[in-house]
Amino acid sequence: MKKKKTIAIAAAAFAVVNLSAIDVSAAKIKDDIFDVTWSTKTKYEWTEENESKSKTEVKTLITARPDPETMFGMQLKFKQSNNREKSTESNKITLEDVWLERNLSNTLTARVGSMPLTIGPGLWLDGDGLAGLGATWKPDQSNTFYVVAGKDSQEDTVKNIKSVSPVYGDPTNPDKVTGTKLNYETEGSTSNFQAYAWEHEYSKGNYGLYIGRQDISKYRGAFASYALAKNLVFTTEYVKNIGVTYNGKDTTAKVAELKLGKTKKTGDTQFVATYLNSDPGVFVSADYTAWDDNYNEETGFKGIGATINHRISKSVVLQLEHFWGEFKATGESWQNTGIKVTSKF
Repeated sequence: MKKKKTIAIAAAAFAVVNLSAIDVSAAKIKDDIFDVTWSTKTKYEWTEENESKSKTEVKTLITARPDPETMFGMQLKFKQSNNREKSTESNKITLEDVWLERNLSNTLTARVGSMPLTIGPGLWLDGDGLAGLGATWKPDQSNTFYVVAGKDSQEDTVKNIKSVSPVYGDPTNPDKVTGTKLNYETEGSTSNFQAYAWEHEYSKGNYGLYIGRQDISKYRGAFASYALAKNLVFTTEYVKNIGVTYNGKDTTAKVAELKLGKTKKTGDTQFVATYLNSDPGVFVSADYTAWDDNYNEETGFKGIGATINHRISKSVVLQLEHFWGEFKATGESWQNTGIKVTSKF
């Protein structure tokens, strides 16, 4: 089984490298006002239960600057997931973000709409579709303060699109197919969201604190990064949810990573070792954590991971990763192998 998995991984890696090399997955249009970017990301997973999954994600980001102090942004995402063993497939088209940003002064920026937001390494928060009002205040070169309040998702996701039957609508030709009837479901629920964060940067890295809320979940967190050497960086984040308990205690999550190397230039390679420990229910949804491929809301996760990032070209990065661990609520062992290619032009 392991031999077959290795062959499959190698074949998939070869495929995505060659697709990326001919630049069929992304493009960019840019002028003095508009900036349009298409990006694709594909991931293949194999579990120890011989269950294979694939995920394909396509994003289109459009930004416009009518003047140096104002920016409009909009992002549309298409996501397709397949589980071959269970013969299931899901499709989602989501208008993730539509926002307006304005520089109110040299130190203060305001943003309104549905926006992306990342705090620290992204253990609690690295997501899109946060609808509300946000502000960033940077009083000096070292300190930054973030404030965001609103709703944490939008009711505008279309999923599980299926062709049900042809449509016959031409009265002069009853047998002529004029369209396709689509059956689809909408998905989305909203809850109150608030986040307040502070970040301090210095020569060796950064550190910061935050508090936040999603529905009944109340978060308190801290993060830091430190350069141990020129190309060796340690990052960590810890978050506690005092609104949801597990085994009679507040739920927590923690992550620590050691990163060797960078992927700034073509041919650069980075190696990452990860430790992740998250309780069941600590996050409202896996959609808002950077470790969404490894976190399960019902069971949590505890384990380690190894990742290799390699820059194939100026605009293409290939990622190979493997995680070992267990679901905390059940004790069931779990592994997955992923291949991800990200292209941005």
